[in-house]
Amino acid sequence: MLPLLHLAACLERVTGQPVPLDPRFYAAGEAAHGSGQDALGEPWADHEGETITVIVSVLSDLPNDVLFDVTVPDETAPGGVTRIGTIVTSPNTEVTLKVPVEVESFGVEAFQDELGDGPSDDDPYGSAPIAMQPVPPKEPVTITLVRGGRSSAISTSVHPAHAPEVAIKPPWTDHEGPTVPFRGLARSTMDGEMQVDVNEIDAAAEGGVKRAGQLRLAEPGPFEFNVPIDVKAFLVEVFQDPGNDGPSDDDPYAAQKLETAKLGGAVLFELASDGRARAMALLAPGSAGDAAPWADAGGARVTFLGEVASSETGQILVDVAEIDASAAGGVKRVGRLVLAGPGNFEIEVPATVKAFRAEAFIDRAGDGPSDDDPFGGLAVKMAEYKGERARVELVAGGRATQGAPDQGAGGSGSKVPWEDAAGDKKPFKTEIVASTTGKIQVDISEIDAAAKGGQTRVGHYMLSGPGPVSFAVPTSVTQFKVEAFQDPAGDGPSESDPYAEQVLTVAKMPDSVTMELAAGGRGKVTGGGDALTADADLGSGPKVKVGGRVRASNLALVKVDVFKTDATARGGRSFVTKVEPRGSNWSIELPVDYGTIEIDAYLDFKGDGPTGDDEHVLTAGVSIGSTPVMNLDLTFD
Repeated sequence: MLPLLHLAACLERVTGQPVPLDPRFYAAGEAAHGSGQDALGEPWADHEGETITVIVSVLSDLPNDVLFDVTVPDETAPGGVTRIGTIVTSPNTEVTLKVPVEVESFGVEAFQDELGDGPSDDDPYGSAPIAMQPVPPKEPVTITLVRGGRSSAISTSVHPAHAPEVAIKPPWTDHEGPTVPFRGLARSTMDGEMQVDVNEIDAAAEGGVKRAGQLRLAEPGPFEFNVPIDVKAFLVEVFQDPGNDGPSDDDPYAAQKLETAKLGGAVLFELASDGRARAMALLAPGSAGDAAPWADAGGARVTFLGEVASSETGQILVDVAEIDASAAGGVKRVGRLVLAGPGNFEIEVPATVKAFRAEAFIDRAGDGPSDDDPFGGLAVKMAEYKGERARVELVAGGRATQGAPDQGAGGSGSKVPWEDAAGDKKPFKTEIVASTTGKIQVDISEIDAAAKGGQTRVGHYMLSGPGPVSFAVPTSVTQFKVEAFQDPAGDGPSESDPYAEQVLTVAKMPDSVTMELAAGGRGKVTGGGDALTADADLGSGPKVKVGGRVRASNLALVKVDVFKTDATARGGRSFVTKVEPRGSNWSIELPVDYGTIEIDAYLDFKGDGPTGDDEHVLTAGVSIGSTPVMNLDLTFD
């Protein structure tokens, strides 16, 4: 894993208000205009100590001389900055600055006096704040002068109390090759502007990352950009600066490290006041994140005994997170164990902890957990722990196969459905909606009557929160099912988990559907297309008629699904068949003494099977014996 170079190097470190250059600047510039000599003097000209060279390139389409101003933060000065030097230079040249090593940040402004009337809002203008800590810029800083740039820099500044504002450059805007879309959703308890910094992870670069670009948001909400497919991994940081004082530990902040090949739905960035520290713990080994689990917790503890088994040798990392439905993502990371190799380990768990998750892996490439690393995970309910040693077996590629709750956020561990399938495909998109935050697993299965359970799992995604999922479905596939759910307790699937499902017929499927997760939704069909599985075999013996009347404003929209109560089936019931009502009546013939059934009728507004948007009528607990049951009326308000 890589250190977060830009956690302390965001360009918002420069403070002060970007203001037009005052008359002294213009007068001084005029005194030396055309001479190529210093106007107010070279910045830091009197400094005698150690310096760092910073090169600034000034670009312009005009031939006029450029007035180049250098400022440093000064809270006691008007505007929050003090100008320490001005240089007159030619356009499209590089200015070399010798910056004292103790300078943390400074600002540069440049403009051309096109009409010779002093600084004005119409002049070509550009500015940039430059951070020197923790690592000074190695490449030239480029400023492009733009007509009207002075007023634009002031009016669009995200941090109006900051000195010269850098022009916003979205990530990878200069890339000309193929890209994939990235979608993010920023949430914060605080209103106001936020900044999105994007950095490509590159082990050969200084600090392990190189800057890709930046976005500014007027308020929390969605954002997106395109990522070159040859970029293996990148880091996204989202933050607010309510004090206008540069990055600090209590600023609302969130960060995600993502792998381009595994991008799926929207990635949620839940900004928190301790987000910067938590990101350091999550993404930077060697930081506080490598402390023993619950190292600072007091009070009584319970010793949890574990064992990591692996056919591979080498250092094993065990990440421990407390399961907490109120935390972002449903878990909060509490520390890490570092084992020299396979063997036993112990975790001192505070007695107040109800459940936790442990994930063990061998970081083969030294790039953090990835799908091909040997991996194993387990979730522990402390109330059920009997003191026996729990075994975690590492399996190569186990992160992708052991289920999304044990995988990282932001699409990690995703398997694209039908990725290797040949032939024509149809695009499909589903928007996952949920009333609670936290990870959402999306499973995609192909309906196959010959397969065990009537279906074959073909792909899955992990979302950091509600958002879209897109993939392509082969036209050779008849039906498929999409299931989306959250596991807030970390105890695997349960009836109370927020859940939704859709079953779609490829020939009739819409371009997109919405799936709304609902507590208790597991076992209650929220999607059915034209069939859930093949109809149940009703045999050739004697039958009894079951049905009733239908009352609805549009009878053509009415669909009826019939289920049989079955304690061994998922959700406590198994699908029997789908019924198309005839006019205002519906009926079906079932075997005599068939048992208890359930009728799920709905108005299929979009023709995509039962969804949360459709109006449902549910009739449960109907016992089928030897006499007809024809009073099962279905009335839609």
